[in-house]
Amino acid sequence: MEHVELSMGHPTTGSPCQCSVWIVSRHATQGGAEVTWHAKVREQGQAEREFGLRHTELMEGALLLPPEVLAKSLLTQSLAS
Repeated sequence: MEHVELSMGHPTTGSPCQCSVWIVSRHATQGGAEVTWHAKVREQGQAEREFGLRHTELMEGALLLPPEVLAKSLLTQSLAS
């Protein structure tokens, strides 16, 4: 399991966020990659949010991304929706 701590701006509000991301596994699939992960996000002025265990389909190159880049990509997608 890979663990990443990062700071980023919320993709829609721009508010500062402190994030903890655990990448549980990465697996190749026929269409690309599946990543299993979960995260806690502390956005300034908001209650802490937890993203329970999630399975996210990504492009093939996701298996090669450094954990910090993968974590930020997963969070950006989840927070923006």
